[in-house]
Amino acid sequence: MAFSKINRYVLICLIILSYLGITPIKVRANQLLKPLSEAPNWEFPLSHFGYPAVIRLSGQIAERTLYLPIPDGLQPKELRGVIRYSSDVQSGYLEVYANDQLVDTITLDRSAQKLQISLEKIIPQTDVLPIRLVARLRSVDDVCVTALAGAWLQWEEASLLLTGTPQPPQTVADYFPAYLEKVSIFLPSQPSNGQTQVALKLAAMLARRYAGKLTQINLATLPQGKIFLQNSSFERSVVIGEGDKGISLFPAKDGTLPVLTITGDDQELTKIAGTFDQTYFPLLAAPQIQILNYTSPAEIQGKQVTLQALGYASQQVSGEGRMDVTVAFSQADLGGAVSGIFARLVGNYTPVPEEASGTVSVLFNSALVYSRLLKQEGTFDFYIRLPQMLIQRDNTLVLRFDYTPKGGDCRVGVHPFTAELFNASYLQVDYGNGLPEGFVRFPQALFPRFEVALQPQTSANVARALMLISELQRMTKSPLDFQVVNWDDAVNSHQPALLIREDGQGLEALHPPLLPMPLRVIDLNGKELLRVEENTSFAALEAFEQNQRDVLLLTGQRQPAILDKALDCIKTSPNGWYSLLGDVLFVGQDNGCGVNLALRKSGLYLQPLKPSWTVWWIRIRPYAFAILLFFLLAMVVWAYPKVVRKQPPRL
Repeated sequence: MAFSKINRYVLICLIILSYLGITPIKVRANQLLKPLSEAPNWEFPLSHFGYPAVIRLSGQIAERTLYLPIPDGLQPKELRGVIRYSSDVQSGYLEVYANDQLVDTITLDRSAQKLQISLEKIIPQTDVLPIRLVARLRSVDDVCVTALAGAWLQWEEASLLLTGTPQPPQTVADYFPAYLEKVSIFLPSQPSNGQTQVALKLAAMLARRYAGKLTQINLATLPQGKIFLQNSSFERSVVIGEGDKGISLFPAKDGTLPVLTITGDDQELTKIAGTFDQTYFPLLAAPQIQILNYTSPAEIQGKQVTLQALGYASQQVSGEGRMDVTVAFSQADLGGAVSGIFARLVGNYTPVPEEASGTVSVLFNSALVYSRLLKQEGTFDFYIRLPQMLIQRDNTLVLRFDYTPKGGDCRVGVHPFTAELFNASYLQVDYGNGLPEGFVRFPQALFPRFEVALQPQTSANVARALMLISELQRMTKSPLDFQVVNWDDAVNSHQPALLIREDGQGLEALHPPLLPMPLRVIDLNGKELLRVEENTSFAALEAFEQNQRDVLLLTGQRQPAILDKALDCIKTSPNGWYSLLGDVLFVGQDNGCGVNLALRKSGLYLQPLKPSWTVWWIRIRPYAFAILLFFLLAMVVWAYPKVVRKQPPRL
């Protein structure tokens, strides 16, 4: 009986132990089998990366490479969009390569074809993923015809899908990743020259880094006592002020991203500003940096600029019919204003067989400047003077090959032709102003170095200078170099200058095209085009020559806030700075985005308004009221004792 009780107790204990031992295992197994929560997805239209809304490939064999930024912590997941092609295309396919690895081949079976290409197996080697598109189209026309018209494929609604969680920056060099939506720069309300220099240099570096992308660069005043700024994964904040010398990442708190702080005296801040370029900034690979010594690189204005220096690799074309090698550059890319250009183009090509024909032509800004027949030597070496009258602010040089195989047989793959332009080819330039005075001279007129002066030097005027410098920097691959100086020094200097003055006073020494004063603008026939009264509020952006240098001046009358309206007109214009014509942009209170005027060397004239009684009354009105008030007070003082003295005696 006792034994049976013992057995019963032992059995109960074993059951309890078994339950306690097995249950955790089951729970752990259930936890392991539970699917992990999916990482968030991020979809970016390719237009956010600076590419057009429609990406087109033309010709029966066409190729294009896209460079897509991949933020740290994210992985490429999918390419999306819609494919359309021209009506003459019978069939074909699109090859998609990532990191030179074929990821998919899409057969073209209908127009308006949905595109979804998986990139999950692709591991980016850097923060930029190269995507190469190769279209092979079969058209009813032969290659020689479709080289001129027809046979195109276009990718619409293009977007990149990424997955993962963006990682916060760990070092100063990582603070500005390959893709950002917004950068906010915070300054004191009355910044010093050094603080202004750092803010503008940083804005210029960011405008160059994110050229073509939709990255907003804003400047604001830091709220009192607030340093923990709430930023999204694709936003950054920079605080500039006084404190310990150096650059550092302010630690994150409560899940916020680190804030980049730049502090020190003016001497230290000037040294820090010198490191803000694409060469030195990537070397700041630490969370805290102090610049002990900085030497600015020597200013080199070589007269020979290679295609490699302009950012081009050796370019190759292959096929039949017409094939173009295009090189685009601005005068600023060549180191400054240019008055003459020689081009030396060197390369090789497939020898042209007998009974086949081929020509090579050089076009400069759409004008034919050189042409010759291709023969069997297989190399070319041209030294060509580009006509001075064709030189513009932004230029395009095209090396065009036209090849027809033997017997006119233009089928794909028959008698292929290949040509290559070496990136050692160069442009030899003569420096000097070859363009008329005005906006068309900028930004190249600001090279190699210019001065910035603000009056008064407030955070609002620094924000205006930031917008102008960012807009000018986006127009060139070469970094803008400048120094913030005092107003009087900039006015008397012989260096190019960017000047901002809110009140429009004290500008007579500059001799700008338009002074803030009562005037009207008339043409040769005496027709009035513009009238400025004494009490008119307006802003004027002016580009002119003074002291044998070019000056860009932003000024206004009566209301400083209207200066921001003028800058917004430039920023919101589809063509940005390119929309400015002549030498003056005049923006009034009620005339929208204003008018462009050419007041120098044109048929327009400035005529000061004759003083009238209304003009004089507006000028003397404050003084008249003051004098009248004075006389009223004097009368009261004089009359009061007399009135009191004549009162009847009390009974």
